[in-house]
Amino acid sequence: MAITKIEVPELFDFGSDNSAFKLPTGTTAERPSSPSNGEMRFNTTTGFVEYYDTTDVQWWEIDYEPVLVNVDYLLVAGGAGGSAELGGGGGAGGLLTNTFSFSPGDSFTLTLGAGAAGGSSYYGGEPYVNYNGVNSSISGSSITTLEAIGGGHPGNYFSGNGGPGNSGGSGGGAAMNVSSSNYWPGSSGGSGVSGQGFAGGDTSTYKTSGSAGVNTSAAGGGGGAGQAGETPTAFVGGTGGDGVQSSITGVATYYAGGASGWSGRANLPLPAGGLGGGGSSARGMTAAGSSVNTQATAGTANTGGGGGSARGWGAIPSQPGGSGVIILRLPTSSYTGTTTGSPTVTTDGTDTILIYTGSGTYTG
Repeated sequence: MAITKIEVPELFDFGSDNSAFKLPTGTTAERPSSPSNGEMRFNTTTGFVEYYDTTDVQWWEIDYEPVLVNVDYLLVAGGAGGSAELGGGGGAGGLLTNTFSFSPGDSFTLTLGAGAAGGSSYYGGEPYVNYNGVNSSISGSSITTLEAIGGGHPGNYFSGNGGPGNSGGSGGGAAMNVSSSNYWPGSSGGSGVSGQGFAGGDTSTYKTSGSAGVNTSAAGGGGGAGQAGETPTAFVGGTGGDGVQSSITGVATYYAGGASGWSGRANLPLPAGGLGGGGSSARGMTAAGSSVNTQATAGTANTGGGGGSARGWGAIPSQPGGSGVIILRLPTSSYTGTTTGSPTVTTDGTDTILIYTGSGTYTG
């Protein structure tokens, strides 16, 4: 009888027309009753390929670990708006930056926080307003929701005293204290969220009981993501706290700076907003007491910077905080391009960067 010899590699060459090599299939109950070492099959009960090991006398599943994609992210909330009268600087939006991992096919919702409008009520109408910035978040089924908290609104002058700043991602600065004869304690800047931002600047006591105290006639700076807002000196508002510098886009950039506080003298230096889009508050009068109109400035859009406060008396309006931003950075080899919200897409080396200046989604 003739013998047909099958040689390597022909033994393993099933031809280009074969789409796959099919293993024997069956349920767990249908396993061979007397399997030999190395027998392999697809178990329809478990959904895994399995093989038999005579040493351990059992079937072993051939499992696999999904390939995870690592994503660097920068998440910034909206900054607070300024207050209506003689107020502190608006607090910056909270900032989170780190890395998360997900399995291919997962989808994420990206919610961008807006900057808050500035206050508009004068002479005691809103000592404890809540014009905080709006939170930003990243959520999905495979990760714990990430949420940056909106910046804290600054204090507003009322009834001869300065209101405290609101708490937020970074805290708002305290408003100016002023009185000709009475005792007015200093006010506190709002607190920041740990890991996201810092407190706003305080204001000093104007009078101590029975004797003259320190007349600052100025307001505290708003807190930033990397630094607290400063306490004012005489007639010069506190500078805004600096934000945090990130190179997630490939370019070193500051985000989430606090606004400077209101200043009582126009002939003195104008305090600066914090690095990262912090605005500046208005300045008040010349040393001689005549009115001037030094405009407050807004927090920069898509930085989460705090907005500047007004002088009051309707002359100079307060300004809004800057909107937040969400930035994702992942390997280009893993980028699917499946997005909503029209993010700006750039590349840096082997990575793709998505910059969301509005809410949207990403599916990996």
